[in-house]
Order: sequence, then C-alpha cells, then structure tokens
Amino acid sequence: MKTCGKLRPALLRVLLAAAGGAGVFLAFPEFDLAPLAWVALAPQILAARGLNLKGYFWLGWLGGTVTNLGGFWWICGMLMDFGHMSLLLAALLTLLLCAYQGLRFALAFPIACWFRNNTGRGWWLSLPVAYT
Repeated sequence: MKTCGKLRPALLRVLLAAAGGAGVFLAFPEFDLAPLAWVALAPQILAARGLNLKGYFWLGWLGGTVTNLGGFWWICGMLMDFGHMSLLLAALLTLLLCAYQGLRFALAFPIACWFRNNTGRGWWLSLPVAYT
C-alpha cells in the first residue's frame, strides 16, 4: 500500500493533528482569525505523511474531533442548563457528539490520500474533493 511521505514521532503527529483541528475552529467568528482558514489543515496533512489509509483515518478523526470541540463547546453548558445534567454527563455527551462529527474528517483524509496517490494531484485539490 502506498503512503504519502514520511514523519515518525507519534506524539508529534498527534499534536500536529490537534493543531490542525484547532486552526479550523479558530478561523470561525468567535475567534475571528479568518486568514487561518487558508492554512489550518496544513499541520494535519503534515502529521499524516508516511501513514497508510488507516493512519489517515485516525489522525483525521482526532483533528475533526478537536475542530468540533472548539465549535460545540457550548453544548455542554446547554445540556447542564436545559437538560439538568451533571457536568460529567454533559461533558461526556458533548465529547461523544464531537467525536461523531469528527468522522467527517476521518473519512475525508484517507479518501484524499487515495485520490492523491491515484491521480497525482496535490493536496490543494485532493482534500476539498474528498471533503465534499
């Protein structure tokens, strides 16, 4: 199976994927770092270099989960206020929702890698095609 480049340390991969996910939500209105949207996923793409499709899936899921945690942080408070849930239960359900929503990234990254390997196109085209 083909891989997309090389990068070794696992902790560095995790940190880069999380940074990519954080970059996405920081580009949205509450934080107003809109120019970050143009490069937000670059650390996540770098983190996945050299992995197989399964590795792309897991790092995509991590980045997607972080993205959604940054965007849906308010769900926890809403569940506590209107659902009368404890902090622990509300946080757990929020994390579960964000992990579920992160699957969109988890599926897009291996598809983009496959597309890139089989068409010779760069990430600039592969990731948007896979994500949509």
